[in-house]
Amino acid sequence: MSKDDPYGIGRFIIGCFLVPFSLVLLWKNEKKVVTFARCMDLGLKNVRTVDPEDVDGINEFELVHLTGTTTNSTMILDNDLGIVARNSYRLKRKVEMYQWREICHEKDGRKTFTYDHAWSETPINSNSFDERLGHENPSNVWPFQSHTFDATTIMLGKFKLRADQVLRLGRASSHKVSLEEEGGP
Repeated sequence: MSKDDPYGIGRFIIGCFLVPFSLVLLWKNEKKVVTFARCMDLGLKNVRTVDPEDVDGINEFELVHLTGTTTNSTMILDNDLGIVARNSYRLKRKVEMYQWREICHEKDGRKTFTYDHAWSETPINSNSFDERLGHENPSNVWPFQSHTFDATTIMLGKFKLRADQVLRLGRASSHKVSLEEEGGP
């Protein structure tokens, strides 16, 4: 052992342990990738492309692929605000309040705090702030909370989508609504 590397034997022992350990992890990862690739190949061989307007019993319990536009014949209603979404699969109410927030900075074991305003979907408790005077947030209960309303009957052609399928639908569009526009409370 040289004076330049007093831990040489320790590093050697750790390396002898890590090499086989990493080989096992690599083997397990490769095994998962191969299994996934085989499943995808099997699905690709067995998938049937079907017309969303043609429900055929021969496709029951088969892997099918279809594309189309989803429809919803019922309205989604936010009763609290009186907002209606037509032919949509989801209505998302996002409620935020402009509040004080405290930011802690730590340097050389000393803490300093700065304060700024931020929009937040949840109440920020200003009672625990280091400097409360002039940085008070409302402590009352919010009249509205953020909430997501999902439609119950979403159709893709003649196929009814399950709730878990509706959750995976994407491409949301955002429309800001003020209470004055809608004649709300």
